[in-house]
Amino acid sequence: MANCWKRVTHRTPPPSATIGRVNRDGVASAVWTDSKGNRHKRDVSKAADGGWRLLTEGYYIKFRNEFGVVVTESTGLSNRELAERVLSERLDLVEQIKSGRISAAEVRTLSRAKLPMSQLSDEFLATIERKAYRDTTAVYLGRFLEANPNIRPVEIDCRRCQRWIDALAVDGAGSATLSACRAVVSKFTKFLYQTDALVNPVVLQLSLPKLASRKPRRAFTKSEFERFLAAVESDERRLVYLFASVSGLRAKEISCVTVADLRGLGTDQPCVMLSAEWTKNRKSGVQPLPPAVGVMLASWIDSQGLSDDNKLFFMPRRADMSDWFLNDLRRAGIPQIVDGLRLNFHSLRKSYITWMMASGQNLRTVQMLARHSNPALTAGTYTDERQLDGRSALASLPTFSVTPAVTPTTGVTSDLVISSGNSTDSPNSLIQAETAENQAVCESGLAYVKDKPVTPEDFQATILHAFGLSPDTMIRDILDRPLKITERQPITSIFS
Repeated sequence: MANCWKRVTHRTPPPSATIGRVNRDGVASAVWTDSKGNRHKRDVSKAADGGWRLLTEGYYIKFRNEFGVVVTESTGLSNRELAERVLSERLDLVEQIKSGRISAAEVRTLSRAKLPMSQLSDEFLATIERKAYRDTTAVYLGRFLEANPNIRPVEIDCRRCQRWIDALAVDGAGSATLSACRAVVSKFTKFLYQTDALVNPVVLQLSLPKLASRKPRRAFTKSEFERFLAAVESDERRLVYLFASVSGLRAKEISCVTVADLRGLGTDQPCVMLSAEWTKNRKSGVQPLPPAVGVMLASWIDSQGLSDDNKLFFMPRRADMSDWFLNDLRRAGIPQIVDGLRLNFHSLRKSYITWMMASGQNLRTVQMLARHSNPALTAGTYTDERQLDGRSALASLPTFSVTPAVTPTTGVTSDLVISSGNSTDSPNSLIQAETAENQAVCESGLAYVKDKPVTPEDFQATILHAFGLSPDTMIRDILDRPLKITERQPITSIFS
């Protein structure tokens, strides 16, 4: 049982449609532009209720599927030959399923894979409940579809997605944007597999390019931070900035701190109990606080009437907090960017670490308070070297007395030798004694052979024997460099 026929349907035109002039047969034209910018023109006719109806002619097909159920569906075609070809394909597919050459699940995958990617993306976005997250996902997914027009679900693979990520990095996208794009395209491919648009799951092992910070952060100086706090109009925001600068907690971590997480606010050892559920390193711990800040937090809790289950502060979303921070900087008259280094909310954490390093605290202690896994991160990335006092470090060096020691050579040279006093056993005294002894040996040898018939060969052999040198050494080599006696002997025994 298979059939193909033409059907004329009547439906209401879109509200934005413009109705043209009516002809003799009572048929007019409706013109409108859809949401994608495509222009449409259809014939319309007057209905019994006085409204306009679109006249759409299309071919429908009817056939019996693999379960014996009669199915009627529209081909969306106005050409009979093409509609009959669609009917033939449907009947062919039914025969393949009945013979076991293809499964019903594969048939569903084939039909889903033919759907336009825009429809599949709309279905994916409809599964996201939170509007803010859905809008952000739509932006990133739209970038992927724009960079890959006319792509089919089966064509999405790791290589194509990696090329897209690399192209975004070249165009100037930041690390946060690249990470979000990777997450969106991975979730989209999982949705395609779960909804039978893909036969096999696609594993996307995408690597993000390592980007240099376009505007590295700097730390507040103490005077700048005092001016900054004084310019903040909101008491809560001022306390948030102060709390971040003395605890080193990140903005997201501060937003999760409850009143129950605070301990010992009225004592000299207040602290914050860190939970593994909201810390960045996923580890619990204890973060100490200055006693004065503990008193301020206790007063804030009492004034606001907060209970243990309440959040300590109201932290807005990231964009709003950034705007508030910049407005407070402008009010304080502090420039955000100086020498290519910027100030933002996370600079409070860098200031916390820099101030401790500048005060002379041990690097391991600062690393522990910053909750860093690597001391290089503490000393390098989170320490503003411009606030370190190099003069104070030089003043802590020990004091030495330095005297020159001159070695008698053909030229005049001097070495700086550390002297610990005027003792005759000092290294300087020993060098001078050996030099004097070497010179005395040479003068005595020359005086001994001055008036005696001694050949140069005998003199050379005598000197070589006295100083333990090689027979290949020439007399001029001995006299042209400082000499050192290796085997001490009486002068008279050398020339006996």
